Amino acid sequence: MKRNAFTLVELLVVMSVILLLVAVLAPTVDSARGLARSNICQKRLKDLGTAFGMAKATREDANAAGLRYPRSSDWPGVPFTVFKEPDAYICPEEPPETVTTQTQVGQNSLNRVRYYSPNPAPGVLFTFTDPPYAISRRGVENGRGYTEYIVENDGSVATWDRDDDGIWRLWDPGKDGKVKFELVHYHCTWLNGLYLDGQPKFKHPFTPLSSIVLEFSGVYTSYGINKQSEKLDPSSNRVLLLDYTATIADPTNTADFQSRLDNSARHVSRSKINVLFGDMSVKSFGPTELKTRTDLWQP
Repeated sequence: MKRNAFTLVELLVVMSVILLLVAVLAPTVDSARGLARSNICQKRLKDLGTAFGMAKATREDANAAGLRYPRSSDWPGVPFTVFKEPDAYICPEEPPETVTTQTQVGQNSLNRVRYYSPNPAPGVLFTFTDPPYAISRRGVENGRGYTEYIVENDGSVATWDRDDDGIWRLWDPGKDGKVKFELVHYHCTWLNGLYLDGQPKFKHPFTPLSSIVLEFSGVYTSYGINKQSEKLDPSSNRVLLLDYTATIADPTNTADFQSRLDNSARHVSRSKINVLFGDMSVKSFGPTELKTRTDLWQP
């Protein structure tokens, strides 16, 4: 009599063979996927390198006229001014949950804003997160979070007594992804100013106060820029951008730098870091080599 179906033993044998093949091939498939993500990451780094050149042509501030690459404190706002592709600023290996908080996006975007003070002469630009004197605090209004900042550059310590340069409020991005930066108090006789992505936006006197609002698209990046980026020779084999857990990679801050490198290895089973160099080449390194190769970081 002719059989029309497999026996139970035959089905078990077939299933065993399939499971064995899956077990053998799964690591190879995962490895191939990881390699593909690493290649996408390298392409994104190269695209960002090209975008730096595009952004240079649009820079209007005199202090940036001779720069091939942006100041590290301008990243990622430059080159986001001309290359508005949010996905390009994120490594495909970075876990999605690391970029889900609106507060994080807002804080990351703050690197795009710089404050100008004429003291000391002839004037300096500095960030809200790393000026000589600054404090910040969190708050909530109408259900939307914000961070307030005070900056002071005359040698005195910033306080909340409303006697400093100004109180600036960075609102967490809304559903549209927009970041709003607002002046809520100002007290200073100096001709201070505010820059966005290297471009001057406002100068003192800041009146009326309600009109001093910067609103721009928030941008998050999982890449870090060499702290000495503006000093790099375009043709040099020096680190420009890399997979990194902070926006600025500062080799002089040894303990933090080395710890972050260890946590930044995302490729080939979490052992490699993709690096874009000044000559636009992209290579992969282990964290240990990047720690010891100081020649790769110096201008």
